[in-house]
Amino acid sequence: SFGSVIPALMIGGLVAAGAGWRPAFVMPLVIWFVLLGSFRAERFPPVDAVDPTGGGRRLPRSYWLYWAAFIPAVGSEWSVGAWGADYLVDVAGTSKGSAALLMTSFFGAMLAGRLLGGRVAGVVKPFWLLLGSTLVGLGGILLFWASESAPPAVTGLFFTGLGISMQFPMLLSLALDTAAERPDQAAARVSIAAGGSVIVAPLTLGVLADQLGIRAAFGLVPALLVFVAVLAAVGKRTSAVSPPVSRRSRETFGGSTRNEVEGEGGSEGSPDRWLRDACSRASAAPSALGPRAPPPTIRHFVSDGGGDHGGSPPSGRASGGG
Repeated sequence: SFGSVIPALMIGGLVAAGAGWRPAFVMPLVIWFVLLGSFRAERFPPVDAVDPTGGGRRLPRSYWLYWAAFIPAVGSEWSVGAWGADYLVDVAGTSKGSAALLMTSFFGAMLAGRLLGGRVAGVVKPFWLLLGSTLVGLGGILLFWASESAPPAVTGLFFTGLGISMQFPMLLSLALDTAAERPDQAAARVSIAAGGSVIVAPLTLGVLADQLGIRAAFGLVPALLVFVAVLAAVGKRTSAVSPPVSRRSRETFGGSTRNEVEGEGGSEGSPDRWLRDACSRASAAPSALGPRAPPPTIRHFVSDGGGDHGGSPPSGRASGGG
């Protein structure tokens, strides 16, 4: 977020100074060499090996709904970032240098939103923070879309950035929460959705702008924000019906995994079936202590007479009396 503010300030400042926008592209190369010299001796700590298959379990349906919400969320952010300056030039009537500089209201609001949102996230649940920030972003983009001059357009950009800023971190929190056993795989899938949207969404808006004009094309952005809210709401509803898999679900008993009980759609069916199979395997296994005593039955505890509960005790226990 901080890095996205620097290019807008640099390009806008260089253009306003008459140097043009090209010198700004030298800075990434300079920064790269500085980072290379600073961290070339850095050693990364070793990491524990993990099962890449996650024990053969699938990611839950609620995860994939949150995953789908990343596509419009990231798409709206990058569409505004890529074409907001053109909108300011073509619709609001600003110069190109001023448009690049004014885009800092969008990127700066995103930076501020993520800095402040971290504190808000400590007291507000991720879903409600996501929904509230999406509504703020929707109001901002509608103001920007309706503007024909710079002041309201810049105000709209600010609230758009402020709202959009919390979508990615809150969606990531919600998605990973549904996949407690497989966070690495879940995070990797998120990068696919986000990376694809970075490519597709701005190009789609550009194609629409060529056909309909940039003002009409920007109607794509509020539609994307609506999709974010809808997909997140359905994901929350789905996760409430099917709770996330517990971290304890990989515990084993008698050679049978508890995934079959706690997961979604376990292969063994009901908990009773899982418990019977586990007990059968435990009874059939050879013992280092010698032959196993037969398992207790109901006759050990209830007498044949029906009313007397003082029947023969189970094997190995004192009968009392004497």
